[in-house]
Amino acid sequence: MSLRFYGLILISVLFASEILFGEERKLTLFEVSSLLTSPFDRDRARGIVILESKEEEILSEAIQALATTSSRESARILNGLTVCISPWQRGVRSQGRHRGSLSLGNLQRPVERPLDHSFANELSRLALDRLDGLEDPSQRVPEFFYRLEELRALSSLLNETASSEVIEELVVRLANTEDIMKGAAMISVVEAHYFLPTGFRQDFTCGNSTPQEVERFEQTQQEKYSAARSELLDYHVKHRCKNKKGRFVVGITLWDEWFAESYYYFRGDWAWQDLSVIIRGGTEVLPIVEKRKDAATRLSEKAVYEVILSAITGVEDDDLIRKLLESEDPTYRDEEAELACQIIVAAKSKEWREELDQLQYRKFFDNRFASQSLAVVHQNDAIPLLRAAPASNSTAHYAIKELDAWAEQ
Repeated sequence: MSLRFYGLILISVLFASEILFGEERKLTLFEVSSLLTSPFDRDRARGIVILESKEEEILSEAIQALATTSSRESARILNGLTVCISPWQRGVRSQGRHRGSLSLGNLQRPVERPLDHSFANELSRLALDRLDGLEDPSQRVPEFFYRLEELRALSSLLNETASSEVIEELVVRLANTEDIMKGAAMISVVEAHYFLPTGFRQDFTCGNSTPQEVERFEQTQQEKYSAARSELLDYHVKHRCKNKKGRFVVGITLWDEWFAESYYYFRGDWAWQDLSVIIRGGTEVLPIVEKRKDAATRLSEKAVYEVILSAITGVEDDDLIRKLLESEDPTYRDEEAELACQIIVAAKSKEWREELDQLQYRKFFDNRFASQSLAVVHQNDAIPLLRAAPASNSTAHYAIKELDAWAEQ
């Protein structure tokens, strides 16, 4: 063989050595947050390792970048900052990470707000300042949408970092703003601080509305906003001196109607999404939730409380799950099996693989819960079971398609 051939081999070896043993390329905030919000453990583990070694540098550079970035990019940076400091938000954002077939994302622990994070105070102050400086673009496009995205990002960041002192400052701003879009963002943060169900959501009109319809709509929105704001401000005055546990004890009682209806109120794929405000009370409120679970009379109501407990601890109530799966009640049998799936997903428990597989074959059962639970909890290990599912089970088909798409990336 020629010297040229050996020379090429030597160059290839040296290049490979640089890749293998050289310093890893510095990842951007967006690349790190992408790893942290991946539905897959392997990606998140890599993201956590990178973040732990470069956290101060990554966060500091992102904060500096906010001072000069365009409004179009600010929401992305704010969301990246939120993901870096909050495991819970990583799980929430993983729900939106899919390849077009099925979401494989799930919650991440610890569930508590990272108020003790070294950047929490700085980030909450930054969020307040940006909230003050955010101008109203009225209905101008695309500025309107950029502002909406930034407000949502600021709301998420404040939800993670706002101390009781910051909440006090936020309430003062809320009392003095007639800007519904900005006020709605503030309301969501204060509601979460007090563990309250959602009291106000801003709605929007479609582009085909007549001027008269827009005028009536805006008047109705202003009335709803003013009423919700007034009620929340009164609530704050009454409960502002309570500590976290005290706020939770009062706040959870306002969910009684929700719990009475239990399963039927779920809006998303998973109950933990709808119960997130309560779940974020964390380990400190476990005894309160356990007491309410014990007092519940309906099995399905106990199950909803168990979703909260399992999400916080990562440990499920085996006996309750078996009762839910083995129920013979013709009225609630399927509802209770679905709630068993909800608990298994909230706990991220791998102990129920066989039972979930059996649910894929239960007659008259909405087996999408079983198949999606298998995909979310077991991921690639669930593929053989999903492939064997009945042909009529479209969720199993889309779960396989989603898992294959991620494997090809």
